Amino acid sequence: MPTFKITVQKHQKRRDGKYPISIRLTHRKKIAYMATGYYAQQSDLTRSFEVKSPMYCQELNRRINEYEKLIVTLRDKINDMDVHQLVDYLKNSVSSGKSGIDFMKFARDTISKMEKEGKKQTNTYKSVLKNLETFLIEKNMAWLLMSEMTSSFLKKYEASISGVRAPSAYMAVIRAIFNMAREKYNDEDADIIRISNNPFRKYKVPEQNVAKKRGMDSINIRKIIECNPQGIRDELAKDVFFLSFCLVGTNSVDLYHCKYPVNGYIEYERQKTRETRKSDNAYIKIRVEPEILPLLEKYKDETGERAFNFYKRYSDHATFNTALNKGLKIIGKSIGIDKLQFYAARHSWAGIARNECGIPKSEVHEYLNHADMEYKITDVYLQKDWLPLANANRKVIDRVLGL
Repeated sequence: MPTFKITVQKHQKRRDGKYPISIRLTHRKKIAYMATGYYAQQSDLTRSFEVKSPMYCQELNRRINEYEKLIVTLRDKINDMDVHQLVDYLKNSVSSGKSGIDFMKFARDTISKMEKEGKKQTNTYKSVLKNLETFLIEKNMAWLLMSEMTSSFLKKYEASISGVRAPSAYMAVIRAIFNMAREKYNDEDADIIRISNNPFRKYKVPEQNVAKKRGMDSINIRKIIECNPQGIRDELAKDVFFLSFCLVGTNSVDLYHCKYPVNGYIEYERQKTRETRKSDNAYIKIRVEPEILPLLEKYKDETGERAFNFYKRYSDHATFNTALNKGLKIIGKSIGIDKLQFYAARHSWAGIARNECGIPKSEVHEYLNHADMEYKITDVYLQKDWLPLANANRKVIDRVLGL
C-alpha cells in the first residue's frame, strides 16, 4: 500500500524565508514528491522540520485521505503503476465538491503557461494574483479552494480593490482563471464535474467605469504640488504625479520603464499605443524642465538601466500604479479632492493646455501622443520637430506654477 507524508526540505528555502510544503509518496520502494502550493514559515515548523501548523496539517491530511480513497478504487491496477504514474493519476483524479483544487495554485500554473506562450497579459494576471494573495493574508486564509469561490467572497474581494478601473479589470481576470479551471477539470459529456460551483452566475463583474475620468484646473494641481506629505506612500505619489504632469501626462507604466534623459530629453515609446502605431511605435521626446530635476536625482536609477528606480521598489508597473493611487487617495483626502487618481495628471495637463493656455485641440491631441490615423503615413517621411511640444509644456507648467 502506498504511503504519504507531509514534508518540508531544508535545502529548498526560498529567498523570502519560506519553505515549500510537499506530500511525499512512497510506492514500491520508490519516492516522489507532490507539490501542494503551500509555503511554511519557520514558525510553522518544529525543530526537526515537521509541519506543526494546524491550518496546513488539517488541509493536507484531508488531501491525503482523499488520495488514499482514490488508491483503493484502483485495486490490482496499482501493481502495474510506478510511483510517477501514480502521482499523475492522483493529480488528475481530484474528486468534486470541497476538493482541494486550489485556485491560487491553478492560477500560478496558468500564468506560468502564459509566460511560456509569450502572452502579453501575463503581467496583469500576476498583479491580480499578488493583490488577491494580500487579501487572503489579511483575512487569515492560507489557501483558496475552488469551492470557496462564492459570490459573497467575490463581493468582499471586489470591495477591497482600490481605484476606479481596477475592480472591473481585476474581477474579469479572476473570472477568466476560474472559467479556465472549470474547462480543465469538468467534462460534462463524461458526467465528470470536479468544480460544481459557479459564483459568476450570481456575481456580475462590474463594468469598466470610464465616466469618472476627469481632469483638474491649475488651482487644484497647485494644491497637490504644494501639499505636505505625511508618509512615504503619499510622498512618492505626490512626486510621481508632479513628474507625470511636467512630462506631458506620462503614464506610470512609461515612467516605470523609460530610460535616463539624453541631451535634456526623455524619450520612450508609449506602452499603450506602440503596438498600434507601427509607423513610429508611439515614440515621444519630452524636454526635461528644471522643476523636475530634483526628482530625477531623488529617484535616479544608479545602475543607469532606467531613468528611475521604481522598478527596484515594485515588481511590476501595475503594482507601482496601485501604490501611487493609494498615496494619492491620502493626498486627495487632505486637500479636499475626492477620489484622486494618477490618471488625473494626464487629463489635467490636456484640460489646462486647451482651456487655460489656448492650445488648439488638434495640437493637444498630438502632444499627448495619441494615435492619429490621418497623419500616420505622412509622419513616416517627416522629421518630427519636438520644440512645439516643449514650448506647449512650458506654457502649461508656467500656468500651474503662476510664473
